[in-house]
Amino acid sequence: MFELHLFGASSPTGKSLAQKIKKNKLLKLIGYSRSNPSYKFIDLSKKNNVISNSNSPFIIVSLAPIWLFADFFAFISKENKTFLKNLKGLIICSSSSVITKRFANNEFDKKLVSLLLLSENKIVNEAKKNKIPIRLIRPTLIYGDYLNYEDKNISNILKAMTILPLIPLPSKSGLRQPIHTSQLSEYIIKISQFLLKGSNENKAKEIINLGGDEEISYFEMLIAIKKSLPKKHKAKKCIILEIPSKFFYFIFSPLLIFNNKFFGAILRIGSNLSGFEKVYKLSKTKPKKFPIS
Repeated sequence: MFELHLFGASSPTGKSLAQKIKKNKLLKLIGYSRSNPSYKFIDLSKKNNVISNSNSPFIIVSLAPIWLFADFFAFISKENKTFLKNLKGLIICSSSSVITKRFANNEFDKKLVSLLLLSENKIVNEAKKNKIPIRLIRPTLIYGDYLNYEDKNISNILKAMTILPLIPLPSKSGLRQPIHTSQLSEYIIKISQFLLKGSNENKAKEIINLGGDEEISYFEMLIAIKKSLPKKHKAKKCIILEIPSKFFYFIFSPLLIFNNKFFGAILRIGSNLSGFEKVYKLSKTKPKKFPIS
């Protein structure tokens, strides 16, 4: 049996991945978490983490913040070469913010993009130096059990819909490509099996910009969320109203002075943050409509 060492096991995608591995006879899950006592404790924000060597072939999957894992892996690669002996590959989740926020004009997003790119390069270079196959996934708009506010994407939109009686949107809202945690975890398992078998599948693609199966407008996404809700949910009463795009941006223009970061998020509503690899094509499964419950 092969091992899958999972960092960030308590994340929404980590929980989905753990459930799927239980049904997989070829993989054994070794989870690491700072908060879940069911897994091995590790705090990636601290240096000198001790980790046991594995006698079985294994894959590392990291769903933890990439900048924390980058420093951890650099330390392990230098201080514990024995740990790398049976390591057959790395699957690292970064963020599509590298692409979608690349031209942001606020300092927070600029620093985030720089940190993500620096961390990606650090891990890729370390993997190549140690001749370890790597797949770097940049998923876009991950969502999970949004009704229980499990993720920080769709669930944040749902919170706004619950509080506000009306949400105005520009008449020309941009495209989105939300991906469910179950889809992402299925794809991770598929890559893991290829790497463990030494397969050359997608060898040319070390970096995968990954999205869901559908490209839908921001307006269509909110309408789909609303339709998926239970009848008595408060957000059912929220009115999603399209208004002329110029008028929409004029209304929110004062934010440019008071909250540049939030204004950047408003501007992105009209941007097409799509065109990513569709997960069903890579996983070779049937396409699924948004939202997946």
